[in-house]
Amino acid sequence: MSTGVSILVAVALVLGLMFGFQQWMAARMRAHEGKEAPSLGSLGDPEGRVVWFYGPNCGPCHAMRPAIDALGDRAIPVDVSEHMDVAMAYGVMATPTTVFVRNGSIAAVRPGRLSPDQLEGLLAA
Repeated sequence: MSTGVSILVAVALVLGLMFGFQQWMAARMRAHEGKEAPSLGSLGDPEGRVVWFYGPNCGPCHAMRPAIDALGDRAIPVDVSEHMDVAMAYGVMATPTTVFVRNGSIAAVRPGRLSPDQLEGLLAA
């Protein structure tokens, strides 16, 4: 096998593994849907709100911040570097992760950057 083909196969393998790992993480986080929503403590009551987990050095989080701010009191931002215990209780494995709580349960978990329309869709569901 030539060097070029070997490199191409290695790159394809690495990309496949990365994609598979992302899918595994997303499935693992979504497994929390339907479970009782853990308390946010002093951060507020999550009922009927979006709980947005972000990291201070996360590029996609910075890009999503204006959409979260536009939700006003319908969103609770949670800095995972300061509230790791809360993030762990919600099963957060990556930032940004958006969780919607309804009737005391986790109704939806969405890892990754969401558009303003996607955020409104979570609140309307």
